[in-house]
Amino acid sequence: MSKNVNKILLAVVIVVVALILVIIFTLNPNTPSTGSAASKSNTIKINNLTGNTNQNQVNPSETVPTGTVPAGTSSALTAINPTVTSADPAVTMALSSMPGSDAAPKQAVIKAEEIPSAAIKLSVSDSGFTPKEFTINSGQEVSLAITAVGSSTHVFIFPMASLMGLQTMVSNGETKMITFTAPNAGTYTFRDDIPDFRKNTGSMIVK
Repeated sequence: MSKNVNKILLAVVIVVVALILVIIFTLNPNTPSTGSAASKSNTIKINNLTGNTNQNQVNPSETVPTGTVPAGTSSALTAINPTVTSADPAVTMALSSMPGSDAAPKQAVIKAEEIPSAAIKLSVSDSGFTPKEFTINSGQEVSLAITAVGSSTHVFIFPMASLMGLQTMVSNGETKMITFTAPNAGTYTFRDDIPDFRKNTGSMIVK
């Protein structure tokens, strides 16, 4: 009789313990496993190392400016026209460099009698450019001699950042020669950037 009572009590204890465990698990929802947490932590670390967070992502369509436009020049220099930049990165870097920098096309003041016979001669006056256009070949090494005629100072400029390095100022009676590599084929408009003479334009045709 005593043995039967012990068995009944043991069974009751087991049932009570089971009920308690069921109640505990019912009242406390499952939490993410440590493995899942570790996985998330590793993912965050990897993203931080590679820079793939929303905060650090870079928009590939954004263009990094080539430099600060010199004071007194046209604001149009900041408008980059991607259709007239050279396919050669070295040419693009040179032509878009700040005038006077080491990477920019070389400029020199020369005498009229020292202009090489192969150079393209261009004169600028208050009334405009002569000739109004010239033609060169893409990739050609070009020497462009610009002479200011009359009593005014003039600024020769292509109003686009991709050709910023070709900008130069010539005083009355002065000749500046710019040596550069011609960009991609196309028609490039240049002008006098002195406010009173900005209507004076011309064209560089690259074949």
